[in-house]
Amino acid sequence: MIQAPWLASIIVAVGTIWAALTYHTTSWTEARKPFLQKQLDFCIEATKATAQIASNEDQSIVPSARAKFWEFYYGPLIITKDRQIEFAMTRFGQALKQNVASDDRRELKIWSVQLGLACRNLIQKNWGVGLGPLGETLESK
Repeated sequence: MIQAPWLASIIVAVGTIWAALTYHTTSWTEARKPFLQKQLDFCIEATKATAQIASNEDQSIVPSARAKFWEFYYGPLIITKDRQIEFAMTRFGQALKQNVASDDRRELKIWSVQLGLACRNLIQKNWGVGLGPLGETLESK
C-alpha cells in the first residue's frame, strides 16, 4: 500500500500520460495505413509498368504499359510525396519520350531500376521493414 499520497498521484499521472501516448501512436499508425497501402500499390504497379516498357520483348504489351505509366505519372505520383520516386519517374518519362523511335532501352532500364530502388526505400521507411541487401548490382543487367 502506498503511504505517500503524492507518490500515488505521480503514478496515476505517469500511467495516464503513457496511455495517452500509446493511444495517439496507435491511432496515428492506423490512420496512415490506407494511405501507406495506396503508396505500396502505386509502387508495385508503377515499377511493373516501367519494367514492361524497359524489358519486354513482346511489343504488344508496351502500349498499355506506356499508358499506365503516364496515368501514374500525372496522377498517383503527385500524392506519393517522395522525392526519390518523383525523380526516377520524371527521368523515366524523359527517357521514354526520347526513346519513342529507338530500340535502345538501356536508359529506360536504368530508370526503371532506380524507380524500383526508390520504392524499396519508401517501403522500408514507411512500413519499418528491413528488406536486406540486394546483392548483385541491378544496373549491370
